[in-house]
Amino acid sequence: MALPQLARGEIEIEHEFDSLWKGPASVVRNHPLWDDPFAQTLRSPENNPHLSYALVGQWTKQMYHGSLAFPRYVGNLISRVENHAAGRLLAINSAVERGYPDEDRSHFLLAVDLLRNMGLSDEEIASIPKKNYSAQYIDEHLRYTRDEPLAKAIGCLGLGIEALTTDEFTMIGNAYIRTAPQVARMPMDKVYQSQGYFTENIIADTHHTREFEEIAYLVWKSGEIPEDLDASMDQIKDGATFSLDRRREFFRGIYDEVLMTTA
Repeated sequence: MALPQLARGEIEIEHEFDSLWKGPASVVRNHPLWDDPFAQTLRSPENNPHLSYALVGQWTKQMYHGSLAFPRYVGNLISRVENHAAGRLLAINSAVERGYPDEDRSHFLLAVDLLRNMGLSDEEIASIPKKNYSAQYIDEHLRYTRDEPLAKAIGCLGLGIEALTTDEFTMIGNAYIRTAPQVARMPMDKVYQSQGYFTENIIADTHHTREFEEIAYLVWKSGEIPEDLDASMDQIKDGATFSLDRRREFFRGIYDEVLMTTA
C-alpha cells in the first residue's frame, strides 16, 4: 500500500492488524445482551407469537428514530478523521445510509415502509414518540463518537453497531416473518415483500463492518490512534463494549414497555 496519507483504491490490511482485530470483533456474539428476555423471546418467537410481534413492532417504531440518528454518529467521525481514504469510506457509509445513490434503499425510508406494512399511517409514523431509552441510546452515541478517543469511537460504530446488525436484524426479521401472518393476519407474500429494512441493513452493514476495519487500519497507520497496536485494540474493544451495553439497555427498555402494555 502507498503511504497511508495518500492511499486510494483497495486497502490491503496487514496480517497482524487483521488478526488482532478479531479480538475486539468477538465481543459482539459473546455479549450478555443475547441472554436477556428480549433476545431470548425473539429467537424462539413461536413460543409467544403475540409478545414477539409486539416486540418487533416497538423495536421498529424506535428504529424510526435510530435510523435517522446513525448518519449523525458517522458524521462525528468524518469531522475527526484526517486520513483521506478513511474519511472517504466514512462519507460513503453515511451517504449509503441516507439512500445515495438510490433513495429507495435509504435505511430510514425502509423503516418507514416497514411501519406502513405493519399498519401505521404516515401521520402515525411521523408522530412516533422517541422513548427515553431511545433518546438515551442516541444521545450517548452522539456524545461518545464526538468526545471519546478516536479508536473508541471507531469500535463503538464499527463493531458495536455495524457488526451487531447481522445478528440483530436476522433475529428480528425472522421473528417478523414467523409471527406477522398469525398475529397481524398479514399475507405471507406481503410479509416477504416488506423485508427490505432487514435485508438491506444486513447486506450494507456486513460490507460496512469490513470497511470499518479498513478505517481503523488507515488511522492507525496515519498515527491518529495509538501506535501501540495492543493499546489501540483495547480502545476499539472498549468502544464496542460501550455500544453493546447501551444496546442492551435499549432492548430492555423495549421489553419492559411491551410487557407492561400486553400484560
